Amino acid sequence: MRPRRFAAEVRSEDDYGPAAERATAAKRADYFAAGTQVVWDVDVLREGLIQTYRATAPDAPTVYRRGDPAEAAPAVPGWSFPVDEIFEWRTCERAGASGLRRSQGRAAPGPAGHR
Repeated sequence: MRPRRFAAEVRSEDDYGPAAERATAAKRADYFAAGTQVVWDVDVLREGLIQTYRATAPDAPTVYRRGDPAEAAPAVPGWSFPVDEIFEWRTCERAGASGLRRSQGRAAPGPAGHR
């Protein structure tokens, strides 16, 4: 089985604090050891940002905030995703929405596809 080139970890309520940070860092290290090139750490609960870690610089994430297009190069060259859309899903989730929604003319997975 080929390793995933790109992984995204979405934080939950229990993914904060010193012990959780160590566990998240260990999980990223496991991804990189398995050959993953890029790991997103998506913080939808507190910071409202995406930290993009790369195997080539695992301790120096690129930080994307609302209004930014987050990317996943070199794992997915040329692709980007608007950070705002992730937080729109979180807002829909809190309001009780589910399933798919339309976003800027394309189908986008809604909260039902999230952890």
